Formats: sequence, C-alpha cells, structure tokens
Amino acid sequence: EVIGNSSRVALNDLRRMLAVLKDDSVSEDSVSPLTSASELDVRIGAEAFAEELESLGITVDLSINGDLSSLTRSVSAALYRMLQECTTNTAKFAGRGAQCWIEIDVAEEQVSMCVTNTVLVPEHGAPGWGISGAGLKGVQDRAEAFGGVMTSGYDDHDRWEVCVRDIKKS
Repeated sequence: EVIGNSSRVALNDLRRMLAVLKDDSVSEDSVSPLTSASELDVRIGAEAFAEELESLGITVDLSINGDLSSLTRSVSAALYRMLQECTTNTAKFAGRGAQCWIEIDVAEEQVSMCVTNTVLVPEHGAPGWGISGAGLKGVQDRAEAFGGVMTSGYDDHDRWEVCVRDIKKS
C-alpha cells in the first residue's frame, strides 16, 4: 500500500512537471487535482507520512522547529522527497510496535532533518520489500544538491537513523 501510494504521488508529480515543461503558462487547474501528498510541502508530507506509519502500528513523534514557510519551494520539495524515502524505509524495516522520531529544524540559513527508528523486523526487512540502497543514495544526492550532507546508520541505542544536515534554505 505504501509503495502504491508513493508511486501514484510520483506519477502525479511527473505529469504535473511535464505539463509545466510543455506550457509555461499552465495553471494549477489544468493539471489533475493534487492530493495533499503531491503538493511536495514538507509540513504536509511530514504529517501525512507520520499518519501512514501510525496506521502500520509504528509510534511516531514528529517535531518541527522553526519556520518551514521560510523555505523555498525547491528546498521544501527536496526535504519532502527525502522524508518520503526515510519514512518508507521505516515502514519497510521497523516493524509493528516500533518507534519513529521525525525531527525537522529550520535555522536562519539552513535546515536539518533526522528520521530515527527502532528496528523490530529482522535485518532483511518485511517480506516483499526489496533492498537496493538506491533510496538512501537518492537522499544523499538531494542533500548534496542543496549543499548539505547525509549520514545514515545505527546510533548508540541500536536505532536506525538517517540525517540530512546543513541544507541551504535558498
């Protein structure tokens, strides 16, 4: 279900981008209606992804510090996509009963985001979920594109953590 929803959102985003590229004067109404998830707003995404995880039996603590409205659309969209990947990994590997912490900190000139979760599913993840590492590479590439760095791995409490730091706000 998570993959299906993500795929539909990505397809809608692609259609919208192709319409914009085709005609610079495309209005919002000329493209298929947007769902809240396809708006690529990091606040809306954080809330939606937290709800999805909770529907899977994962307890989520969402913390947003600072003014998200100060982010450019491109930074917000990049953070949205990075958060989408991180929460998809949480859905794949954490397991029912796990905990997840989503922290977004907006400072004067940069923004950082960390997604940390306990891991209750064996190392290979839930059945039917592939493990390619491409998602983390995508997070790293997006972070670097905005002047930031991405780190991932287990913390001192054996929780999986993906952090992007020092993303330039503009």
